[in-house]
Amino acid sequence: MSTGTLFVQDSRTGAKYEIPIRRNAIRAIDLQSIRAPANEADRADQVSRGLRVYDPGLQNTAVVESAISFS
Repeated sequence: MSTGTLFVQDSRTGAKYEIPIRRNAIRAIDLQSIRAPANEADRADQVSRGLRVYDPGLQNTAVVESAISFS
């Protein structure tokens, strides 16, 4: 099983995060702890639920664990 930790440093804030890796994947919800600086003027950055994941066409997204998505 491919497990470990992804270390992320936000260049906007300098904050550091540890995101668990399980089966060579991270959970998108784990990115919610990464938040924009409170003084950001852009409305798109003022999201109380944290960082969002943009994956047009769902090319790198799995919504369930299965033999297909984890093959």
